[in-house]
Amino acid sequence: MNSIVRTATLSAEPVTRTAMKNWLRVPPTVVNDDLEIDDLVTEARVQAELLSNCALVRSTFVQYLDHFPGWGAREFDFYGSNGGGYGASGAQSGVGYDRHRRWHGEITVKRPPLVSVQGITFIGTDGRPYTLNPGQDFTVDIASLPGRIRPIPYTIWPLTLHVPAAIAIAFTAGYAPNADSVSAGTIAEPETLTEAINPSWQPGIATPQYSFLIDPNGNVEVQLNVGSPATAGGDNPPAWPGIGQTVVDGACLWQNCGPVRGFWTPGTAYDGQGAWVILDFNSNLQLLNIASLISQNIAPYSLQAVGSSPLPWATARGGLTADNGEAGAWLCLGAYTALGDTGLALPNSPEQQAAVTVDLTLPKTVTRFIKALVSHWYYNREPVTQGSSNKVPLHLEDMLGGVTIHDFNPTP
Repeated sequence: MNSIVRTATLSAEPVTRTAMKNWLRVPPTVVNDDLEIDDLVTEARVQAELLSNCALVRSTFVQYLDHFPGWGAREFDFYGSNGGGYGASGAQSGVGYDRHRRWHGEITVKRPPLVSVQGITFIGTDGRPYTLNPGQDFTVDIASLPGRIRPIPYTIWPLTLHVPAAIAIAFTAGYAPNADSVSAGTIAEPETLTEAINPSWQPGIATPQYSFLIDPNGNVEVQLNVGSPATAGGDNPPAWPGIGQTVVDGACLWQNCGPVRGFWTPGTAYDGQGAWVILDFNSNLQLLNIASLISQNIAPYSLQAVGSSPLPWATARGGLTADNGEAGAWLCLGAYTALGDTGLALPNSPEQQAAVTVDLTLPKTVTRFIKALVSHWYYNREPVTQGSSNKVPLHLEDMLGGVTIHDFNPTP
C-alpha cells in the first residue's frame, strides 16, 4: 500500500473570504453566509486537489509504505546469482534490478510539488523503529514533479518488518500562496546556497596545521607546519608551486595537493601521496596519505544499508581513515564549503539535487477554478436545475470526491 495523510496545513486557503465575496457579488455588509462561503472555498480547494493530484496549500504530510522499493529481489534473491529467477547471469542481488536491468530503488513522493523531506522512520526486522535523515542517508530531488527520494550512492534501503505501513515518510509539500506581486514559478535558493567560499590567502592569518585554502588555479594548498598556528607572511600571496611541491610563506609551509577530484568511489586506484584530494560522504576533504591505494570494494550483493557510510570517515582536521586495510590512508582536511572559487556553497554530500529549492507559487488558474466552482455551488444549491430533471454537473457526487475511498481488494 501507498497512502498519504495530511498532518497540518501551513498556509491559508488560496482564496480569501473578501476576494470570494467580491467574485460572488455579495456586498461586504452581508455577512449571513460568511462561514458558508469559507466552507465552500475549502471544499472547492479539496476538489481541485482531487482533480490535480497536487497539494494546493502548503502542508505537512506523512506517506506510508509497506516496504522499501526493491525488497522482493533482496529478500528472496529473485534476481540473484545463485542460478534462480530472472537475470541469473550477472545479476545484481540486493539492488532491486528487474530483468530489464532497470533499477527500482526510487521512492516517488505522491503529493507534488515537494518542498522538503523531514525524515523517514521505519520498523526494522527486529521490530524497533529507526530514523533515516536527508542528505545523510538519502537524497531528495525536489526539482522533479513529483519529487523523488533515493538512497545515497553505494547504499541500498534497509529491510523492514513485514507489517502494514512499516515506513513513514514525513514531508512538506504544496504551493506557496500567490499574490498580485508574485508570479507563479518563482525559484528560491535555499539557505545552503550562500555566498561563502572556501578560505583564500590573507596576510597575517593564523593557519593551523592541515588547514587548506584554494589557490587562484583551483588547487588545494595545505599548510603542513606543526606546532602553534602558523602565520602567513608578507602582504602578497606566494608564488604557488606545482602539484606535489611546497612553498614557504612566513611561518607557513604550503603544499599544492592538486584540485578536488570528486567523491570517493569503491574499487578505485588512487596514486600520489599528498597530491590527491577527494570529497567524503560528509563533504569533508580527504587527502591521500599513502603512496598508492586501491579503495575498498563494495560488491553489488553486499551494498551498505542506508545510514552507514562505506568508510568510517574521520571528521576532525588531521584525523586518519583506513581504507581497504591500509591504515591512515586518508587525512582529513576539514569541511569543503564551495565549488572552486565560484562562491557557491556545496550542500552536504551527496544531495546535489537538493541544492535548489523549487518554491512554486500557486498558479492563478487554480484560484480562478476555486472561485468559479464556489460560485457554481453557491448559486446552484439544488442537485437539479429548476423546471428540469437534469443533474447539475460537479454537484453532490463531486462534493464527496475528496473523501471517497475506492477499495477493490477482495475480503478473504
